Amino acid sequence: MAWEAPHLLPLVLLVLLASGSWEQHPLLLQKLEGEEVSVRCDYPAQNSSKTKTWCRATEAGTCTLLVNQPRLGEEPGNPRYVIRDYPGEGYFTVTMTALEEKDSGLYWCGLHESSRLNVLRAISLVVSRGLPPALALSEPQVMAIVLTFGFVLNKGLVFSVLFVLLRKDRASGEPNPGEQQSHPSRS
Repeated sequence: MAWEAPHLLPLVLLVLLASGSWEQHPLLLQKLEGEEVSVRCDYPAQNSSKTKTWCRATEAGTCTLLVNQPRLGEEPGNPRYVIRDYPGEGYFTVTMTALEEKDSGLYWCGLHESSRLNVLRAISLVVSRGLPPALALSEPQVMAIVLTFGFVLNKGLVFSVLFVLLRKDRASGEPNPGEQQSHPSRS
């Protein structure tokens, strides 16, 4: 049995590394300029009274605070960033509106404790320029175009089939107008 312990150590380390690596990779979210993004951050129920935080990570490994809930201090804050807490459910959501290309970056949501942030989730946000507003279509508009095109295509197909069937029926049942019909004469 003594020989089993050293063999279990790599297995335990592998499990610990794998569980830690899941939290190291941020969730990638891709949005277009002008859109909004909402992120859900789950927390343990016993932490429901702690301050919820949304911040932007810096290259130095620190975080620039964007919004807290409840707000720390008297500053009005930026209305583009909103936190809604659902303590009975054990999560809060962060919404960023009117996204711009310069908003691309790494964000953290977490619980603010004393002078440190307990990171709950890392988000890698990529904001791209979209089509010009005149060319951009909403989902309902795209769906209407697809359905209309499908309807027109379907009707065209049905009429084509009917046309072919009618021509075939006429060709088999009626003589051509240029041909003369001969009727047996009665004597």
